[in-house]
Amino acid sequence: MSFDPYHKWLGIPPDEQPPNHYRLLGVPQLESDADVIDTAAEQRTLLLRTFQSGPNVELSERLLNEVATARVCLLNPASQAEYNAALREAAFEVVRPRPHVKSAGRDPKKTRFDSLLLPIVVGGLLLIPLVIVLWWFMGRGGSDDVVLTKTPSAQPASDNSAKKEAAAAKAAAEKRVADQRTVKKAAAEKHAADTVVTFKEHSGDVYSVTFSKDGKRIASGGGDKTIKIWDVRTGQVMLTLKGHRDNVRSVAFSPDGKRIVSGGYDDTVRVWDVETSQELLTLSDHPHIISVAYSPDGKFIVSGGSDKTVRVTDAETGQEMSAFKGHTKGIFSVVFSPDGKRIASGSYDDTVRVWNAESGQEMFVIKWHSSASNLAYSADGKRLTSGGGRHDKRGEIRVWDAGTGLELLTLKGHSNHVYGVAFSPNGKRIVSGSTDKTIKIWDAITGREMFTLTGHSNGIYGVAFSPDGNRIVSGSADNTAKIWDVSSLMP
Repeated sequence: MSFDPYHKWLGIPPDEQPPNHYRLLGVPQLESDADVIDTAAEQRTLLLRTFQSGPNVELSERLLNEVATARVCLLNPASQAEYNAALREAAFEVVRPRPHVKSAGRDPKKTRFDSLLLPIVVGGLLLIPLVIVLWWFMGRGGSDDVVLTKTPSAQPASDNSAKKEAAAAKAAAEKRVADQRTVKKAAAEKHAADTVVTFKEHSGDVYSVTFSKDGKRIASGGGDKTIKIWDVRTGQVMLTLKGHRDNVRSVAFSPDGKRIVSGGYDDTVRVWDVETSQELLTLSDHPHIISVAYSPDGKFIVSGGSDKTVRVTDAETGQEMSAFKGHTKGIFSVVFSPDGKRIASGSYDDTVRVWNAESGQEMFVIKWHSSASNLAYSADGKRLTSGGGRHDKRGEIRVWDAGTGLELLTLKGHSNHVYGVAFSPNGKRIVSGSTDKTIKIWDAITGREMFTLTGHSNGIYGVAFSPDGNRIVSGSADNTAKIWDVSSLMP
């Protein structure tokens, strides 16, 4: 017996296969609540991803695609209405009687009965229009001015008229829903723009921005060779850290928020005490540091630069623990997985590579992304997103299965290079910043563009979500960092 993924994984028995979109997602037929559909689709997706590393990878991928298709269809009012209409039409389709087939040994009495049954049924059906006409005539009181000139043959014209009216009503309803969503979208985007807080203390490009784990502070690194620590509530600069001799391209808080690591074009990685502003470590392991990150437990620092090498360093002593080699050009982005077991790196060589953090073994290579400028893991560690864009892939964002490297989504909407990407804490949204001067918020499950934020006067280099997901910080070549209140935009 062949393996049945619908039944084994989703509990859909053979007699209900192939399932319609509602059955596939496990929601009631014709469910209209978008949140219910969205949550159900996400649950199905997360479940099916657990089978991607087993013996039924292809089946898992097929069902993941079906779930994504169902989700996109049912979350779009127009396509859902059209799909529902098709379901209703299928449900009321007249089943034609099967042709009579003689069978050896059949009961003659039953055969005679069957032969009489069809004329009786047909005759009954023919009487129905007559009864309706008489009832209508009597309802009009038998008025003499009523002239019955239409025959049953005129009924199709009436049906066509009714269908046209229904179609027009459906189109009007869909337009009302679309207009309402457009109004809500515009209002939400306006609210985010109206409540934005702008930091103007840097005198050069703001390349990197990040929130502390408690969400109370923001660190930013800039082209003025400084790192600044901001108070999120007041918008005031708490500290300015000086020591780098060139652009500060990357900053990150330690998990406990007590330290900051920074990487710069002066070929150094530096570790700072947030309370005292004291420089604790200076590492000069490789040139032109573009990306740095802490491990989830705060014990290690990973860095990437123009020497094509990923280096892992002890965060306390500064001792180099390992160096991963495989990229053929400079490294643009490095990040630890949430469990600390893997490191992902993106390079100018148009690849994303995933490494075993302890052994340094290269686990797999993603050979698509042109100049992967920024990487981010989802909080559950199951997805990896990369921003970039060069040549024919300008402005594209990709979402990958973090365990296998299989592509899950392509996000298209930016018109220029994407330098910043991040998942929301709940994994339902992705934020991106581009040199087209816009910030976009995407549905992380379907890839649909949800909102666009404008306000920067130059390209955007870095973006990050606050720990509660209600704010986004962005850093730009216009020498500013901005905090956006996106609480009304989040699911």
